[in-house]
Amino acid sequence: MKNFLLGKSNLSNLLIIFGGISNVFIVACEPQKYTECEQMITLANDFTEQTQTIAESSSDRDQDLNNWLEASEIMKLAARDIENLEIKDTQLIEYQGSLANIYRGYSQATYSAVKARESRDLQALRSARDDAEDVAEKKNNLVKSINDYCLKQ
Repeated sequence: MKNFLLGKSNLSNLLIIFGGISNVFIVACEPQKYTECEQMITLANDFTEQTQTIAESSSDRDQDLNNWLEASEIMKLAARDIENLEIKDTQLIEYQGSLANIYRGYSQATYSAVKARESRDLQALRSARDDAEDVAEKKNNLVKSINDYCLKQ
């Protein structure tokens, strides 16, 4: 099992797990469906870019924890903003809710990892890592489903 939450570039490693969301969406579908797919994907990409920028700016351990907390807040905002998109397509509404839950899951796992590191609780840190890995697996399945759906004519 990958021990990404314990290394120096902790935030970068965590972001790698969910960062793939930005480049795996492909859209080619009917106009309304296309527009709604594009809105959701663009928003997800924007938030992913923000968290990647934070990861790249980490320089020391204390700053790293602050960056993790900032990334956690950005992921909470992502969940909220994705949920607030006005989607009419019933299948995309389901995906919208799932994508928001993915961001909430990453936010919580990141926040839990910071608290575990601050308290030096290795068990809690492992639990946060496991939670992030579970969310990553769900994200991968969701991205595939969204791509498949958005590609259908």
